[in-house]
Parts: sequence; structure tokens; C-alpha cells
Amino acid sequence: MKFNRRYKVLCCLEGDIIICSYLNILMKVDETNGRILSKIELDISPIHKLFSFSKLYTRFFRNDVFSFCFHEDNIFVSFKNIIYEIHLASFTLVKTYSDFVGSRPLNMTSVKDIIGFDNGVYFGDYFINKEQEESAIYRIANSILEKVYTFPNGVIDHIHNIICDSKRSCLYIMTGDFGDAAGIWKSSNNFQNVESILRGDQMYRSCYGFIANDHLVYFTDSQFTSNYMIKLDLNYIHSASIEKVAQINGPCIYGTYVNGKYLISTSCEPEIDKYTFFNIWSNKPGFGIYHNEVKIYRIDPDNLDIKQIDSFHKDIYSMTLFQFGNGFFPHNHRKGNDTYVYTIAVKNHDLSTTKISVNA
Repeated sequence: MKFNRRYKVLCCLEGDIIICSYLNILMKVDETNGRILSKIELDISPIHKLFSFSKLYTRFFRNDVFSFCFHEDNIFVSFKNIIYEIHLASFTLVKTYSDFVGSRPLNMTSVKDIIGFDNGVYFGDYFINKEQEESAIYRIANSILEKVYTFPNGVIDHIHNIICDSKRSCLYIMTGDFGDAAGIWKSSNNFQNVESILRGDQMYRSCYGFIANDHLVYFTDSQFTSNYMIKLDLNYIHSASIEKVAQINGPCIYGTYVNGKYLISTSCEPEIDKYTFFNIWSNKPGFGIYHNEVKIYRIDPDNLDIKQIDSFHKDIYSMTLFQFGNGFFPHNHRKGNDTYVYTIAVKNHDLSTTKISVNA
């Protein structure tokens, strides 16, 4: 790898150009030599900038680009409490958005040419919501942020992700976290119709999935129970019959698609004890995590064959204070078998990018 390993690769463009972030700086970079072609500095306080050399400081204050999404000619990135829209060709700031709940969305989804839905970038409120106050879904299009649907009080905690299904002209909404709040919902006709498919069990708690062979394939996200790759037959969606295809090491939050295959990462999350002090400082993984490692899996969507292709050991620091061990992938890729994974809170690769082969 020619460029700085602390660069987080957000998306890959044609002609060996990649879009990266480093703390609060967005960069257009020549992948072959690491040369920065353009850059934009996002708003950050002087004190955060002063201590940016410290990885633990960066992790504690979450001073890094979090979720991101490539849509048409723009990239959308969340940093601190703001979503930034960047025009890729000119690499200039288009607009910022902050009228949503929480510090940032967990995932953002590009919706394009789904019958019954307006094109745009969709995401949901993601925040600690023990009282289950209302939680909304938003769309950004034509430099306008609008609220398109709201889950009422007492229904969910927050929104993890939105999955597109062009064949059935619908979107699947993944919600968390506990009790009846954990579920997968089907929406159609610009959210005029929203119904629960699976709800009320940790086996229905998910952050990432994809459509393959008339199935919704999703990965569970629970530190309390064993985690699985699960498939739901979309031809019999109301029967709510799921099949556990394979067990994975721990909760899955992130995934991507590369050259005909899917990649996912599993996270290292803490167990939850009745003593708050223990929760804050613990580095002990939850019951649903078998090895205290971030594992990378490759999945063939044709036969759902799953294979571990890499792993990274969790470091010694608190999962609550200094973030879960996790792996993040670029939003889109060029043709080829190689991609990048940006890992956090792991030994030897903390806040670091590694090039990996899909065919490893």
C-alpha cells in the first residue's frame, strides 16, 4: 500500500482514484503513489485537532468520519453531528445537514430506481433511546433533507440500516435493539405502507443484509446470543420462517459487495453487567462473541458459501470508552478482487487500513 495506512478508504473510483478520510480531512488520493489530489477539511474544534496524533484520544471522542455513502455524483459522509455532501468531480462541499436525531446515522443507503420510491440517500435516527421515543427515516435529494417516515413512540429504539429490493419494489428497514424493538420491516410506496416482517427476538436484530435468489440474507447483531447468517424466503415473507445458514463469530454491523461476492466484518462488543462501572471499563466480550477478534468473511450469494478470509485481535482497551473492535469497508469498488478494510480497536492495526483479497 502506497498511501498512509491511517487513511480510511470511503469509496473507489475509476482510474486508480480513491476517496479517503483522515480524522476530519476528506481527500481525493491517487492510489498508485499516495499523492493527495484534493482535500476538504471538516469542522473540528482546535483542541481535537491538537490531540489528533493520539489514537486513543481519537477513539474516545469519535473524531473520525463514521458512516458514508456514494450516490450518483456525490459522496455523503457523517462526521460528528453533521452529514456533509461532497461533489466528487470538483471535490467541493455542496451542503451540510444536521436536522436529525443522534450523533450520526449508523448506515446510509443510496436508493435509485426503486419503483414507488424517490431517488436519494436514506438513513434513520440512531441514538440511545431507552424510552423508545419516536425515531424517523430521512431522505436527502436535491440538497434537501426531509423526514419521510416516523416510527411512533414505544415501537423501536433506533434504525440500523435500509436494504433495497428492486424486484419487489420495496425497502427493508432494520431496527434495534431489544425486545420488540429488534426487527425487520418492509416498506413500499414511499413509506405509505410499513409492516413488520420479523420482530421481537435477537435473531431478528440486524444491521446488514442483501438480496439473493429471492431471499433476504441478513446477519445478526447481538452480543447476548450466538450470531448467524440467516435467510428469509421473500416468496413466503408473511410466514416469517427463517433459516440459520451459518454461524459467525459475533455481531455483524458492516458489509460490502466486491466483484460478485459479499464481505462482512464481525465486531467485538462488551457484555452488559448490572454494575455500570464494570460496563464502562470492561474489555470482556459479550456472550455472543466466541473469539475476541474482528473477523472478515466472504460470502458467495449464489450458494451462500461462507469463508473467513482474515481476522484481527481486539486490543486491551475498554470497548465502551474506546469503541468496539470493528472493520469498515469502502462503499463501492472497481472491478477486481482486492479491496480495503479499515479496522479500529485491534492490535497492530488500530485506525489502520489493510488491503485484502476477496479470493484469499
